[in-house]
Amino acid sequence: MISKLRQSKLFREASLYTTINIFDKLMPFLLLPVYTRVISKEAMGIFVLYQALVQLFIPILTLSLQNSVILNYYNLTKEKFSSYFTISLMVFVIIFSFFSTITIVFVDELSSISGFYEEGFYILLGIIFFQYISELRQAIWRNERKVSKFGVYTIIQTLLKSAFSIILVVFTSLSWKGILLGYLLGYIFAAIYSIFSFMKGDLFKWSLIDAKKFVLDGLRISFPISLHRISAWAGATINRVVVNNKMGSSYTASFGIASTFNIIGTVLFDALNKAYVPSLFEKLSKPRQSMDVQILRMVRIYYAIVIFVTVALSAFGYLAVGMLFGEEYSSSRSFIIPLTLATGFSGLYKIHVNFIFYSKKTYYITAITLFTALINIPLSVYLISNYGLAGAAYSVFVVNLIYYIMSYLISKKIRERYV
Repeated sequence: MISKLRQSKLFREASLYTTINIFDKLMPFLLLPVYTRVISKEAMGIFVLYQALVQLFIPILTLSLQNSVILNYYNLTKEKFSSYFTISLMVFVIIFSFFSTITIVFVDELSSISGFYEEGFYILLGIIFFQYISELRQAIWRNERKVSKFGVYTIIQTLLKSAFSIILVVFTSLSWKGILLGYLLGYIFAAIYSIFSFMKGDLFKWSLIDAKKFVLDGLRISFPISLHRISAWAGATINRVVVNNKMGSSYTASFGIASTFNIIGTVLFDALNKAYVPSLFEKLSKPRQSMDVQILRMVRIYYAIVIFVTVALSAFGYLAVGMLFGEEYSSSRSFIIPLTLATGFSGLYKIHVNFIFYSKKTYYITAITLFTALINIPLSVYLISNYGLAGAAYSVFVVNLIYYIMSYLISKKIRERYV
């Protein structure tokens, strides 16, 4: 069985995606010890706060329209997909412009509520715009199973972001703004290449024949996903904003460093998921009888990998945090185990949510995240107010556990149609 697995296309693609994604996140991870020693703990806290805020603003400013593009790649002819892609990109520009204008008008109020600087919001808007175009390029290559192109593009983009950021942080006094401006420059170069690549691939084709249908389809698929991501933010990432407001940016930095190992797990699980999804959707589209055993085997292997990585990360993070980031962050080790366990449940959640996504019943995903968000907001405020950073970590753990349980139960019912 192991020999067959190693020879399978899924294993090869999963290995390549994992390697690429490890590199993609390895550079920022390697740079964190530099940042923690060059900029102040308070400035590091502002950067951690940015990481939280960008996860909220992405689904608002983009409505997660890339999800409808990904899904319809399998359902449309090449010519119609090009038209769908073009219309989707135009809708994104309109939506982004609308919500960006609102952000700029109310930037003073947003800064006061979040504790994030006004100039940071302007950089954040630019990052999200160019990052969306970059991710769209990556998503289409994943659907086309062009792993090599995806890999080269991702690696170069990561190198650009990392190089610009480290230069601006080390050789200027920009502090946390240097990190963000480095990200922005990297995404700009990647987006410029993406646009030329789209043109070369004949993806820009405008047609009014199915325009209304495509717009409605894109919103129908992506809007619930966007609500899901906003709810997911309220169900997990909002903890950093609450910590910043109640305890200050230096504590936000400590929580962010503890979450670094959580992020590593997320990266690995996302890499596995990116290889898993095309193969899963392909199998679900085929006759049920021939695919049952293969799909169940994929799920079992996925479980084994997630559990192994979660345990390994918990041990590594607990032992290495002080050595990696400096002794002033060594107190973060007490939060690492609940945070990495939370990531493990998030990884398992991804498996089951794929069945829900394939069925196009994305309102289930939204319902899950809305429910957990409603629980987490008061839970986070209570636990952080009474137990500090430990409360923040355990609220993330509880929320991710609920994510997993609910997605498992719902997908089990949906999966009975396919498996």
